[in-house]
Amino acid sequence: NSDDILYEDGLTKLLNALESSNAPVAYGKCTHIDECGSSVAPYLTLPFNKWLLANYCFIGQPATLIRREIWDAVGGLNPDLNFALDYELWWKCFRLAGPFAYVRTLVAANRLHKDTKTHNNLDAHYQESIDVVKQFYGKVPLKWQVMKPIMKLVRRAAALRYAQ
Repeated sequence: NSDDILYEDGLTKLLNALESSNAPVAYGKCTHIDECGSSVAPYLTLPFNKWLLANYCFIGQPATLIRREIWDAVGGLNPDLNFALDYELWWKCFRLAGPFAYVRTLVAANRLHKDTKTHNNLDAHYQESIDVVKQFYGKVPLKWQVMKPIMKLVRRAAALRYAQ
């Protein structure tokens, strides 16, 4: 995304992780920043685990590096999706080539603001993510139903912050 950022040496750290492994993708820790670039909150980034991926997208898109041959083999991003493009991409890469390499240091930031499509379309974002999980995991974990009302409250609180 054009308003996200890679931190100094972030790309080098991701490349080193790919070069020292057979992983299809390397990802590192990510944080959320506001419109001015100030840190808001860490993005919950975790070591790779299929069960966790079915419950939560713990891979921050700006904090990833994908091998070109994997990108080509899975066909890149699905143009039919609007919200869960990266989430589906992680599943396609994992299905094709296995677990990802995890860089345990901060490499990138995801910018949050009032105009992000995921912030303004929670229901559609959730539904698309649920469809991806069902397609690649075979079932939808209970977490997706339990957390949706909580996430609506979180998004409302965030909207109040943006209004200031």
